[in-house]
Amino acid sequence: MNTPTKTLNLPHTKLKYSDVVLLAGIGGGYDVFTGLPIMDRLTKQYVLVNTSPKQDFHYRESTPEDHPECMIGYKYNILACYTVGRHGVGLTKKAYQEIIDKHKVDTILAVDGGVDSLSRGDEKDSGTILEDFVGLTALNDVRLAQHGHCGYGDDKVKILCCAGFGTETEENLNHYRTLENMSALAAAGGFLGSFSLTSDMKEFAEYVAVCEKTWADNRKSHIQTKIISSAQGRFGHNNAYDDIDARVLDSTGVTFLSLLTSIYWFFDLETVVQRNLLIPSLRQGNTFADSRVLLRQFLATQKLRSREVIPL
Repeated sequence: MNTPTKTLNLPHTKLKYSDVVLLAGIGGGYDVFTGLPIMDRLTKQYVLVNTSPKQDFHYRESTPEDHPECMIGYKYNILACYTVGRHGVGLTKKAYQEIIDKHKVDTILAVDGGVDSLSRGDEKDSGTILEDFVGLTALNDVRLAQHGHCGYGDDKVKILCCAGFGTETEENLNHYRTLENMSALAAAGGFLGSFSLTSDMKEFAEYVAVCEKTWADNRKSHIQTKIISSAQGRFGHNNAYDDIDARVLDSTGVTFLSLLTSIYWFFDLETVVQRNLLIPSLRQGNTFADSRVLLRQFLATQKLRSREVIPL
C-alpha cells in the first residue's frame, strides 16, 4: 500500500487566486522565517517584509545588516525583501502601502513566531504585543491590488498565521487567555484551520536547511529553534540547539516545548483586528513613541483579565 504524502493544510480557498503575496513578519527578528514551510508548499510570487528595532529610517530593501531574511531568497520566488523601521501605525502603514503598490501585492500573509499577536490587549501578561499590534493594524488598513484571475474584493485576502505555541513562556505569556482568544476567534468565524509541521515533511527539511544556513553567520532564533525542536519530538526544556541569544526582556528562563509548538494556526486578519481592544487607539500614532504612550493610556483604563492556569 502506498503511504500518502503528508502535506500542509493551508486555507486554499482564500489563497487560490493569489498572484503576489506579501509575507510580513509582524514581530521582527526571525518572525518571517515562520513562513518558510508555506512558501515551500505554495508556489506564488513573494515580497518579504520584516521590521527592525531601529527607528532612524522609514523602510528600505533589506541587507544582512538589517535582518537575515534577505538570505532566504536563494531558492524561493521572491520579488524583493524589505525592512521597515520601528514606527507607529501611520508610518508603518505608509511603508506597507508603498511596497504593495510597487509590486501589485494582492494577498497579505502576516506571520508571527509565537502567538501573542492573538492577544486583545486586556490580558495580564499579554506578551510583547506592541510591535505585533502596530503591524497588524497597518496590514489591515492598507489597500491591496485586485487579483489577476478574478475581480473579487481588493482587501479581502489578509491572513494571520501563528506558530510556536509555548515558545513565549520565557516572556511569561498568559497562554490560558491566548487559548480563550483563539476559541473566540473561531466563534466569530475567524479561524481558518491549522496544520502540524512534522519532521518527515519535505517542507520541514527545507525550513531547517534555510534556518541553519542563515544561523551559520547570524545568531540563532529562539522561536524557530523551538518550532524545529518540537517537530523533532523534543519536550519541555529540551531544545535541540544551544547558544541561543533570546534577546527577551524580563525573561523567566522557562522553556516549554511540546507538539503544540509545531502547529500552524491560520486566522482571518480582519477578525483578529476587530476583536483587538488596543488597536483603535494605536491608529492615532505615527511613531513608536506615540504607540508606547497610547499603550500606557489604554492600560490605565482597563481591568485586565486575570492570569489563569490551564486545567490540564
